Amino acid sequence: ADGYGAAALAEVLAADPELAVFQVRHLTDAALAASRVLIIPQPHNRWAVDRATRERLRAWIHAGGALLVTHDMVGIRGAQPVVPEICRRGTGYPRSVQWRVTAAHPAVAGVPGGLQPHSYYDHVTVEPGPDGQVLAVDDQDQPVLVVGPFGAGRYAALGLIPGLGPGDVEVPPAGAERALVEALVRWLSGR
Repeated sequence: ADGYGAAALAEVLAADPELAVFQVRHLTDAALAASRVLIIPQPHNRWAVDRATRERLRAWIHAGGALLVTHDMVGIRGAQPVVPEICRRGTGYPRSVQWRVTAAHPAVAGVPGGLQPHSYYDHVTVEPGPDGQVLAVDDQDQPVLVVGPFGAGRYAALGLIPGLGPGDVEVPPAGAERALVEALVRWLSGR
């Protein structure tokens, strides 16, 4: 709940009657046990996800949980990657607002092809780990989305920051960006 775009993402996902969407303020064992899919948008306090929390998240994913991280949470500017086997780290902040899907995969099913805009003024490029599959790139062909299985669970690292618009104002994702969030959550949840 304490991340950039969190409220806007919750609003969009709550429109899906098959999802029971709730916001989590603290990553307690009870919160993890109640969740099949967790989204951690770039936190307002990037130090909120410390080493112990990352280790708990890794164990939760490995046991069957599914996690989507956005923007800095991919592993840049003080945020460490949660599953470096899939996304090794963030690599930069291009100031462009275009991205495109590069591979057919259930995690991007229904997302329009070709270059698409995103709402925020920048994004984070990512370096895939050995078990990560790049599914989207920016207009310079640099990866912005990496996904993969981790143990019995799934992990997605998205360098975009859906739910955040110009001036750091929360806006519900629209168009291809919304389709991407919805597709990622469907894949992460196993639907």
